[in-house]
This record gives sequence, structure tokens and C-alpha cells, in this order.
Amino acid sequence: MRNKDWDSRERVEVHHLEMDRLERLITPTELAEYLGVPIATLYVWRHRRIGPPSFKAGRHLRYRHSDVEQWINNRVEKVYDSVTGRGE
Repeated sequence: MRNKDWDSRERVEVHHLEMDRLERLITPTELAEYLGVPIATLYVWRHRRIGPPSFKAGRHLRYRHSDVEQWINNRVEKVYDSVTGRGE
């Protein structure tokens, strides 16, 4: 029969492994610094639905890194297409 403490430690280790696989979330402050824009700009973009996708975790606004990178890539593609005349 297994020891209760062993089962508990095993569950904690499995939980940590699962948490390590989760994507780190970005705060508005971190994202504003990363993009070089004021935090207020992020809120305006969110209100206008033109910024990177975000969500509320309770009262806290968060961004997934993958969503931010995809948003940046889409913006770069749109600028590139407008400069090269592609997509017209």
C-alpha cells in the first residue's frame, strides 16, 4: 500500500509539470513596455477591438503571448501588403 505523503507529493509534481506546459500570461504593464506604448493605448485598442486579444482573469486584464505574437504578425503582413500592393 502506498504512503499518503508519497501520493500527495506525486500529485504536486504532476501539477507542476502541467503548469509548466501552460503559456505564461502577460500583464498590461508588461505588454505596454514590450510594445513601447502607453498602457492607456492598450485600453483604447481593447475598447476599439483593434489591439491584441485579451481577457479578464477576475478583475485583471491578461494577454496570451501567442495571441500577441499573432496580432503583431498580422499587423506586419497588412503593412507589407499595403506597401507592396499585394491584396488589392
